[in-house]
Formats: sequence, structure tokens, C-alpha cells
Amino acid sequence: MSGAVENPDSPPGDIVCGVCNKVFQKPRMLPCLHSMCFECLQRILDTNKTADTIECPTCEETIEISAHDAREFPSNEYLITIIDVYFSRHGGDKHCAICDLRSKKIQAKFKCVDCEDFLCESCGGAHSSTRMTIEHNVLSLDELARGSHDDIIRDKRMMHCEHHEKEVLDHYCKSCNILVCRECRLGDHFDHSAVPVTEVDESKHLFDADVESETVVRELDKSEQTAIDEVEHTSKELQERIEKEKTELIDTVKKHVSNEKERINGQKDDINKRHALLTYGSEFCSRVTENGKEAEIIYMEPELSGRLRYLDRLSQPNTNIRCQFPEVKLRNLYGNVNNIKFFEFTPSTASTVASILPPGVEESDIPKVLSLNLKRRINVFLSDDETSPKITGLCVIKNEIYVSDYANRKIKIFSLKGEHIDTLHNIAAFSITGFDDVIAVSDHFAVTILSKDESIKYRVDLQSTSASYPLTTMHGNTFVVANSKNHFTWFMTSMELTLKIIKWHDLLENLSAAR
Repeated sequence: MSGAVENPDSPPGDIVCGVCNKVFQKPRMLPCLHSMCFECLQRILDTNKTADTIECPTCEETIEISAHDAREFPSNEYLITIIDVYFSRHGGDKHCAICDLRSKKIQAKFKCVDCEDFLCESCGGAHSSTRMTIEHNVLSLDELARGSHDDIIRDKRMMHCEHHEKEVLDHYCKSCNILVCRECRLGDHFDHSAVPVTEVDESKHLFDADVESETVVRELDKSEQTAIDEVEHTSKELQERIEKEKTELIDTVKKHVSNEKERINGQKDDINKRHALLTYGSEFCSRVTENGKEAEIIYMEPELSGRLRYLDRLSQPNTNIRCQFPEVKLRNLYGNVNNIKFFEFTPSTASTVASILPPGVEESDIPKVLSLNLKRRINVFLSDDETSPKITGLCVIKNEIYVSDYANRKIKIFSLKGEHIDTLHNIAAFSITGFDDVIAVSDHFAVTILSKDESIKYRVDLQSTSASYPLTTMHGNTFVVANSKNHFTWFMTSMELTLKIIKWHDLLENLSAAR
């Protein structure tokens, strides 16, 4: 434990109550690790008698309270010791306590840090010459003012039991994880496991989480900069795309971008607030760990550990910031399709069919047909697309939607809810189908079979006059591909051609015969 005291020559903000602006008197610590005088805290609690929360005057964090009693909040023993050291340096003129008993006003020259009595030169010499006090530390006030014995003052200060004011908290109850006095051990803690404070060897490692807090702060700084860079990059992309759209949509787009920036600034404010919470908690725990006595650390451990656990549980702010492009009917310069639509089929009477019924057919014979109701639309445009998508094919494999975007040379994979899952790059497909983990695409005069990891399994060149082949699956692993010569060919995933080239009119005849 370091004996030095931080900034001891001034009444620093560390020892001044933020409520009364005076040096702390019996400071009590809030869950946010800020402190205030016992009386100041009690006044705040009395003012909010009907409320179940109060607000920290320093950080404005909301504090839940179970009782309107300042004694429910722990004493800040670390701060009390720092205040003792401060007053040992700046206590002003003192009179000898022994001479005061004799009605004499003699200037004190020494202080016994064991008895906490101020002594004149004569009484100070006598104090070190009796059997009862020969081992006491009688220190010069001049040396105390220079801070030469700060460590001794801190070591000698004893914490007293709140339930037994004359008793010192000199034992650690392992069962309850608190400090106890002799009377407590003989009472409520009689059958508990307790050891002297000097034998406790696990106090300092309780604050290893402090190192993690520092790491969290650094990562938060890094995430903040990443978020800002992402905002600038995305904002630039939005501006470039907005310039390409029609004049009548500019006002709508600008309003949307403004809302997005406001939302992102709100996220940035949240990051800054969390940064402040983590920084203060980390610095306070560091000061206590580095400068606190073992007993102080153990006494404050429940509050400090609780605060660190609370900070650790804080959900990390969302740093994966994306500016969504406004959902408006944008002019498509290339005539490409940017979204996938889901329709729901519902039976209904085809009323429009009645107007074209041939003579002799009753309206009651009108069959039920299916009507289409739009259920959901999926935008397939991705942030890294170089141009507007051109959807040339899609299929569903294992409840995942595979979309071929010819313009960006990608196969985009979405969930049925429209969430982007993955992208296969450098594939300019005109048609796509597949099953299990095998995908078949038709492109320039060929059919390619590949796996989801983009590795090509087979490739078959097909002779035709067109670069686009409609493609589908039949009977599981059998693929069927058509060309512009009114023929189609099927083959297995082993790429073994069946050599069965069927003309379109032959297929129609076979279907008619099957009926």
C-alpha cells in the first residue's frame, strides 16, 4: 500500500462535498461511487420521502433507495482517511490535550497518532516514557504538516463498528463478506468463520476487474471513432446517390438524412455518457486499490465490486451504425429491380371472368382462383454494391433466399424475414437454382455448379445462340436447363449428361399423352 496522499496541499475536490461545498463530514458513498456528507444525504432523503429513487448531485444517475435513512449507505472509509491526513497538515493551531485538563492553554508541538491527542513539548516527552504509551507514535506537528508521516497516520486510523461505536473493525467475516468487531463476533457472527484483517490475503485481487474496465474504456474510444468514420463514409455515399435522383425527391431525402444524423448523434451521446461512467468508476477503483489500506479495500469491496459488475453488465452501445436510405419510390436509371416482393395467396371468386364467359356457361361454374396480397418487400441493395442491383433470378434453398444480382456480379443470400446472411462474389448469373448446399447458375454459355463456400464443383459448356439459360431443378439433384433453340437438357449433379435433348413441341406432346 502506498503511503502518499494525492494532492495533499490543497482542499481538493476529492474531499469537498458537492452539496454543501465544505470538507466532507462523515461521507457516505452512493452506488455510483460519488459521496456526500451524512447530513447532506439525509436532507436529500428527507426531501424525497415519497420517492423510491434519488438523483446523484454529481453525475445525475438515478439511485434506487430501500429506506430513507443515510445509514443505509456505506461509509467512505478511504475518503475519511484522506481527510484525516489533510487535516493533519492543515489543522491550524492546536493546544495540548493534557494541559487542557489542567486548565492550561499550551501550544501543542506533537500529536500521538495512537491516542489522537495533541501534546505540548513536555507532555510529548512524558507520553513516550510510560509503560502504557511507550510504543505509541508521537509525531512532530511540523513533520506532519510536511506530509512525512502520512503513511503512519493512515495505518493507525482504525475503523469503528457502526453497531458498537467503541469497538474496532478488526476481523473479516468470511461467511458474510464484511468486517466485524469483537462484539459482533460474540453476537450475530458467533458461529461464522472470521479471521484477523491482517491475515486476509485476497483483498487486492478483488479489483482485477479494474484492468478490464480500462480495456473497455479504450475499446469504447476506438468504437466511437469507428462509428464517426462510418457516419462520414455513409453520409458521403448517400449524398452521391441523392444527386442522381429526381428533383422532387430531394426534400424528402434531406429530411430523412437529417433524422438519421440526429439518431446517430444520439448514439454518440450515449457512447460519451457510458465512457464517462466507465472512466470514473475505473479511476476511483484504481485510487482505492493503489492507495487504500487492506481494511479499507475489504470494507468497500461490496460497493466497488457491485459497481464494477454493474458497469460490466451495461449493454455495449450499438457501434454498427448504418444510415438506411429513405424508402421512397426512386427513379431507377437502369430499369433494374431493387427488391423482392412476398405475396399471400387467398382463394376468391374470379368476378372478372364472368364478363368473358362463352355462351352456355353458367356463372356458378366459375372456378375459385387465387388472389395475390403483398405481404412483405425485401430490399436487396447492399452498402457495398457498386451500382443498382439487377435481379436476374432467385430461388429458395433450406429456408434461405438466393438472389442473383447480375449488375454487381453477386449471389446474395437472405433469410425469409429479409435479413442479409451472406454474399457470394464474382458470379454474374442469369438464372439460379439449387438444393441442399449445392447451387447451380447459368451464365455466359455455361452452367456452373458450386458450393456455398464459392468453390466450383463442375462447369458445363452448352452450345447455343444465347448467353442466358433458364434453369431449374427436378427430382432433387437433377438440373434442367433450357436454351433459345427450343430445347432443354437435364443432367445430374455429377454432371453426367443424360444426352436427352428434347424439343419443346415433343415435351408438349408427352404432357398431353400423360393426361
